[in-house]
Amino acid sequence: MKKRPLFPHISGYRFAALLLSLSFAFSSLCTPALAVGTVSDDGTSASSETSSDTSSDTSSDTSSDASSSESTSSDSSSGSSESSDSDSTDQNTSSDSSSASNSTVDTGFTVNSTAVYLVNLDSGTVIYEKNADVMMYPASLAKIMTCLLAIENCDDLTGTTVTASYAVFDRLWGMNASNAGLYPGEELRMIDLLYALMLRSGCDAAGIIAEAIGGSEEAFVQMMNDKAAEIGCTSTHFTNSSGLHDPEQYTTAIDMYRITMYAMQYDIFKEISTSYSYTMPATNKNDERTITHTCSIMNPSSSYYDENVHAIKTGTTDESGRNLVSYASKDAYNYLLITMGAPIYYADGTEIEQNLCYQDTLNFYDWAFNDWAFQTIVKTTDVKGQAKVALCSSQDIVNAVPEQDVNRLMLKSIDSSALQMIANLPEEPIDAPITKGDYLGTLEIRMEDRTIATVNLVAAESLKRSAWLAFCRGVFNFFTSPGFWLTILTLIIAFVAWVFIMRQININRQRRRRAARKAGGMNRTNPPRNYSPSRSGNNIRKSPNYRGPSTSSGRKPQQKRPAPRSANSAPRTNTNNRTGHNSRPAPRNPQNNKRK
Repeated sequence: MKKRPLFPHISGYRFAALLLSLSFAFSSLCTPALAVGTVSDDGTSASSETSSDTSSDTSSDTSSDASSSESTSSDSSSGSSESSDSDSTDQNTSSDSSSASNSTVDTGFTVNSTAVYLVNLDSGTVIYEKNADVMMYPASLAKIMTCLLAIENCDDLTGTTVTASYAVFDRLWGMNASNAGLYPGEELRMIDLLYALMLRSGCDAAGIIAEAIGGSEEAFVQMMNDKAAEIGCTSTHFTNSSGLHDPEQYTTAIDMYRITMYAMQYDIFKEISTSYSYTMPATNKNDERTITHTCSIMNPSSSYYDENVHAIKTGTTDESGRNLVSYASKDAYNYLLITMGAPIYYADGTEIEQNLCYQDTLNFYDWAFNDWAFQTIVKTTDVKGQAKVALCSSQDIVNAVPEQDVNRLMLKSIDSSALQMIANLPEEPIDAPITKGDYLGTLEIRMEDRTIATVNLVAAESLKRSAWLAFCRGVFNFFTSPGFWLTILTLIIAFVAWVFIMRQININRQRRRRAARKAGGMNRTNPPRNYSPSRSGNNIRKSPNYRGPSTSSGRKPQQKRPAPRSANSAPRTNTNNRTGHNSRPAPRNPQNNKRK
């Protein structure tokens, strides 16, 4: 059976060319381009990372302004008591609000209050904390929330007049509640009710405001709880608008800080709550009168007086102890302090002569103003590390400096030189070009195994890229890339395949030739020509069937051989008689028939 070639429709050369084309196309997809200045896998351009890393570090590390209660609450909830955060210009970054537990802070005085939370408002730094997340009875500190809701839900505080209902006084009857001297049926402006609420801590004013804003005491309490949840309080629950004791009414020092900071975004709240006195106009039930704040720290004639301290709200019950939320400013430093649970009685039940809540407040403010200050930890000119540089012919390192000055509120007794400076720079070289100010890494500032600040490190100078080094890098990357070796492997495979195909083509060609010769030999009737091996002169033995030379010598052409006879035909008689019908004609040269 005749065999067909391996690829009958494609010649060997065309198939090899097609296979090589496919190989080069595949390798071009896998081989990286040879480009001058190809950046290595680990050495990304420094300038490309500057904006993203700087913005991410700044947004995650920078302490928020103290006027934002939401950011303040996030800083406060870190559970720390002493920390050093960003300065008042909000220029520094800090990865963690650094703080120390109150057991490690030597305040130099005895802290009597059960819960304390002291925050620097210029930076949001919590410099002291004690039991800030322990649930306490708020007492009249609840009136801060009452005042806040009145401000938010009354559009015109001076133009809104409210008439006190008898139901308010009926609820307060026999409860020994503090009052502002208001009467049922008295017509009062909302602004006057707020002063009576915050300065005189009037429970009667709280009840009148609750009915005017919420429609009822119960509805207003629901508004109080909803607002607390909105602000971010996690351990606060109110049951009345005045803060009278109820086992189900509780809060924490942190939550009171969040509520107060939220309320202080309203200037009218700060104006009302930090005023020492206020003159209430005459009403249909009362003559004009002046009321004063319940906090003696604001009373110039009191032994507790401090001109730098502004009380926001006091709160006292036998169950809660003495509470105070206050605000103080001195020498451009501003602090907010919450003290809760200062004892009222000795263990034997006798009343303590001194107000321990006031003592704690004054001691904490003196400690904060005298022992704490902003200090410059690092400057932009300080070299804090060196990063390796590649593709630069002039030098192989670049100095890393802080992106900005780092100022932190710290105890004055702490030596900034004793702080730990940990530079986080890449181990692998950074590819040039590098522009001055490009992001290189971060600097972590630690104190007593606590991170107090983190700032970006940037390049102190600009470096140019060497075109020759960049070209050599590109060539090296090309010849060492997996794609290059994959290309070589593809070419080898293609060459082996081409050799195999050409071999198969040659084998098939030889088979066809042998088959053609074999088919031609089967059609021949005469035996092959036999020549004598001995040739001498003209005495040459020729085959009996030799019929002379071809027509090229001028002889007549060879006659057509007769067709082969069948097996049933009679054998031909070999006779020299050529005269018969079937006899062959005598050859022209009679010497050819002579036998020697």
